Amino acid sequence: MVSSFEQGVTIYKQQVRALNLIYALHAQKRLTKSLPIAVIGGGIAGVTFTAGALTLGYSVHLFEKTTALCHVQKGSMQRWVHPHIYDWPSDKSANKEAGLPILDWRAEAAENVVSAILEDFKRITEVAKRRYVEHLRVSVLNTIIDPTKPEKLHITYTPTRSGNAKPKTMKTPLLQMAFSWSWA
Repeated sequence: MVSSFEQGVTIYKQQVRALNLIYALHAQKRLTKSLPIAVIGGGIAGVTFTAGALTLGYSVHLFEKTTALCHVQKGSMQRWVHPHIYDWPSDKSANKEAGLPILDWRAEAAENVVSAILEDFKRITEVAKRRYVEHLRVSVLNTIIDPTKPEKLHITYTPTRSGNAKPKTMKTPLLQMAFSWSWA
């Protein structure tokens, strides 16, 4: 889980954690490029983790239960988001740029921030082409994890848009759960 109970969970901090996690897994050779990574949650953390994985050459299936990625921030013109708000009173807090290597943005209304993030995400997924599969409006029904055999990890999901859809199962070496609770 990328963001759980830490204080000051912001969009920026979720992105930094997600990028650090995918890089650490990559650097430690904990992933395989022969099977796709399953990311559950299409919020800021899930989108950022997915973008990082795609940039490093991995295949990713991104699962989101709603009809849109980053749906919490979409349409929120009243909520102002600043990447370094919790750094105050340091000099860094005056910097309006997030300064991230991918999915970068600057301080503005949440709608504009998520638009910038998703625009870069779209560019990354277009470059990745067949290595990215997006599953919107799905429910994850079951995960079977055998820590001694990571290649045996299975995830079962079903589309929520049709009541009689048959569950589908995929095999993955990594199940990344990216829950996003961001209020700043």
